[in-house]
Amino acid sequence: TIRCMQSDGVERLRKILTSWKEATKDLDENVRVRMFIVGPPKYRVDVEALDYKTAEQVMKTIVDRVTGEASSLGCTCTFERVERG
Repeated sequence: TIRCMQSDGVERLRKILTSWKEATKDLDENVRVRMFIVGPPKYRVDVEALDYKTAEQVMKTIVDRVTGEASSLGCTCTFERVERG
């Protein structure tokens, strides 16, 4: 969940939601990352990799980047893992 209550919140949100791309630009071709809007303020990140360890490392990088960017822009960001079965 990401919330930006400032008057320019949409621009801040756009910057936050694209900040992970720079951190993951050099990923192996076998890693796939997608981000979706579930419904504001909820967003979903899917990471697919050949092994669990790689997927976890990529997810941590993304979460750290997005939460850090949100914090630096005065927005709130929370992360919740949802296992698909």
